Amino acid sequence: MGGPPEMNVAALQQEVAAFNAQRGWATVHTVESLCVAVSVESGELLEVTLWPKDGQVSRADLLSEMADVGIYLLSLANLLGISLEDAIRAKLEANSGRFPLVPDARGTLDEQNEPT
Repeated sequence: MGGPPEMNVAALQQEVAAFNAQRGWATVHTVESLCVAVSVESGELLEVTLWPKDGQVSRADLLSEMADVGIYLLSLANLLGISLEDAIRAKLEANSGRFPLVPDARGTLDEQNEPT
């Protein structure tokens, strides 16, 4: 109520593209630089869990770092002309074939049904 409308991945991808274009970042966004940025931000996401204050991981810090990873990933998809939404759906479909549902095996690991 009253908040921004819900967005799908494609709409977010377009919003990130516009944000980057408005700042003229096309000259510095290369495949390599964006892959490095995704990796660096993923490390920062992991770092949030390293030394939690009072034994509690900061949800705000997790959200911030998750958003950074997502923004760089969307930027990389834009640069490569990839629909991240389509790529994720295709990967989920491939994973459903690789990891079929096994009755009473949810939450367990074996060589044939390892988690993604």
